[in-house]
Amino acid sequence: MRREDYSVEKKLTSAFRHAIEIQIKRFRSSNRNTACVDCGVMTTLTVDQINHFEGLCYDFLKLHPHHPAEFAKAPITSQDIFSKNDAAYRKLWEDYHQKEANLQILCLACNQGRPNVEIDLEAGRRFFQET
Repeated sequence: MRREDYSVEKKLTSAFRHAIEIQIKRFRSSNRNTACVDCGVMTTLTVDQINHFEGLCYDFLKLHPHHPAEFAKAPITSQDIFSKNDAAYRKLWEDYHQKEANLQILCLACNQGRPNVEIDLEAGRRFFQET
């Protein structure tokens, strides 16, 4: 992958994450008194996506390959975000994520113990890798 392609990929991933922050916050808020679904502890809880974020992004991009290449910056964090001109693409992503993410509450230890999803964009495939 060329360096400039990686830069766009990294910015797009950042914009994807930023676009779904409200969904994650709402889920966390509505599950405040929920224990880890794997081990039952009530501390260091995180929101986990049963369908890995990277895999969701990959599958979304297969459906909607004509993605933005220019991004705005969030005012406080300077995170790469979708520009106002890309509101329709952002909405497609938000709707896709809402439908496909399948969120759950996991403690940090259980979340970090999940296998990682590796994406090979050039080969056009994804695979799981044990941590």
